[in-house]
Amino acid sequence: MILGYAVAEGKLRRLDDAPERCAEAVWTDMLRPTAEEETALERALGIDIPTLEEMNEIEVSSRLYMEGDAAYMTALVLAKADTD
Repeated sequence: MILGYAVAEGKLRRLDDAPERCAEAVWTDMLRPTAEEETALERALGIDIPTLEEMNEIEVSSRLYMEGDAAYMTALVLAKADTD
């Protein structure tokens, strides 16, 4: 799944048709993307998205980095916890 977010009226709003509108996005979030979704996003943005294996190899201190005009952040996020 690929979700894109853009700024509208001073607020961050989700784009319904990412990656087609990814050029408008200030934030793009990928959750278990298919190979087709990842390829479409790479083509639309003109960047090479790191693979899951490449991201797992990144040291904790290097999880935020720039490559050309693109900023990358790899984060481990807890989801669907039993409590708030």
